[in-house]
Amino acid sequence: MHRIAPPALSFSSDFQPPFVSRIASGWSRPPSSAAQPPIRYTDSIWQYAPMIRRGVVALLISVALATGCSNQPAPSSVPNKASEASSPESRVRDSTEAIQAFVDSGLEAANPRPMTRTDYGAAPLLAVEGTRFQIPSLAEDLDGDGQINDEEADVGGRVLSFRSQDDLAQSKAYYDDLAKASSVFFSHTLVKDNLLVQINGDLPDDQAALYEQALQDLGR
Repeated sequence: MHRIAPPALSFSSDFQPPFVSRIASGWSRPPSSAAQPPIRYTDSIWQYAPMIRRGVVALLISVALATGCSNQPAPSSVPNKASEASSPESRVRDSTEAIQAFVDSGLEAANPRPMTRTDYGAAPLLAVEGTRFQIPSLAEDLDGDGQINDEEADVGGRVLSFRSQDDLAQSKAYYDDLAKASSVFFSHTLVKDNLLVQINGDLPDDQAALYEQALQDLGR
């Protein structure tokens, strides 16, 4: 049996298949309209250099400050003796100390006695303790019998001792507010540390100044 060979195909020299002519003419990739510059990654990094430098400097400063603070000695827990002595609440004085100061200065402070609740009257009961004293020169014969009875002699003042400066201020304000309301209720109010002295308003101002000086000299 004989095989029949396929007919031979012949092409002319100027013939090209369609896909060949398209590839040859550059159909597969159109030419770029403009050449693109190469990407420079160093530009995108160094444009943040100033920002990076500022961050590093800020970090170094923070570390230096933290190191400096940690090297400072811790505050001493030992109390300051000078500040304690000068603090108004560091020395709780007794009311009798003021009475003794008045007597030592030659001032009238007769018949001192511990105060009771009735001695406070309408004043707030905030003092730790107090002493009532008399100023005989202020006593008057109110009933005209020629004698000074106990009630008439009970003219003078009070010395109150407080644990809190707030309580002292509140009690002083009570007496001062009475004087503002009416001159009839005026009284002298003197303060030294935790002590409040309230003296009858009939005492002349120059005499009250002597009590003030004696009180301020207390403990000197």
